[in-house]
This record gives sequence, structure tokens and C-alpha cells, in this order.
Amino acid sequence: MLAASRASLAAKSTAAPAASASAGSLASSSFSFYLVFKPDSPNYSIDNITISGLNLTATATTTSVLTVSPEFDVTVRADNPNDKIGIYYRKDSSVEVYYSDVRLCNSVLPVFYQPSNNVTVFRTALKGSGIELTSTMKNSLVMEVRKRGRGVWSFFGEEECHIRV
Repeated sequence: MLAASRASLAAKSTAAPAASASAGSLASSSFSFYLVFKPDSPNYSIDNITISGLNLTATATTTSVLTVSPEFDVTVRADNPNDKIGIYYRKDSSVEVYYSDVRLCNSVLPVFYQPSNNVTVFRTALKGSGIELTSTMKNSLVMEVRKRGRGVWSFFGEEECHIRV
């Protein structure tokens, strides 16, 4: 019984240094990768937006709800500042447009490879259908446009990408 306990303790004690050695090796590899490749996050900006299907002059129905089917045609600039890292943008990347907490429209983003030190410009069409805005939301948006000359939209994107070094 005592021999079995010592054997299991010996097995446990040798496993711990192996795990810490592999963690140290991983940390060292990650640090080396960082020093060699100096990875930097890509930068995104919106160059142009065309909005249609968002008729804010229409009157709401008797239930105080305005139904819209907005379409945003968006030109996006993706800047990969990395010297040695290319980016594969995969399927399942998406973008959504919100006003307040209401999702107005959404779309998938194109699949493409972006080489290092490259700026890629692409267009995507976002569409929504049967989106309901309360009269309060509609009036708030109209007032924003009148006051600022523009509306405030929230764009949320989710990218599925992989890197190539």
C-alpha cells in the first residue's frame, strides 16, 4: 500500500514540472513571435454610406409603430499595417447596424485574403425588413438629423479571420 502511494505521488510530482515547463515554453514562444513579427491590429473605417428604405417622414400607424425596411450600402476600408502578417477573412464574418437598441439591418462580409501592408476597400449591402420603430424612436431620430445634420448609428462587426505569417 505504501509503495503504491509513493508511486502515485512520484507520478504527480513529475507531471507538475512538465506542465510548468510547457507553459514556460509557450510563453517564450509567444514572446519570440511578438518580437519577430510585431503583430498589430488591423484598422477599419467607413468611407461612404448610402441609406435607403428609411422613410422618416411617413406617419406611424394607429399603434404608434413605424415599419421600415432600411438598406445601408457601406464602403469599408480595411488597413493591415503588419509587415509580415497577412489576414484571411473567412465566412461567418458579419456586420449589424443599430439605432438605439434596435437592430436595423445586417449582412455578411466578403471572404478574402489581405496581404501584409495592404489597404483593401470593399462594399457591402446591409438589409433589414419589417423593422418596427416606435413613434418616440422615430421622432428622436428625426430630431437628431435636424439638429446635427446626421443620424447616429452603431455598427457592430464580428470577424472570423486567420493570420498567415
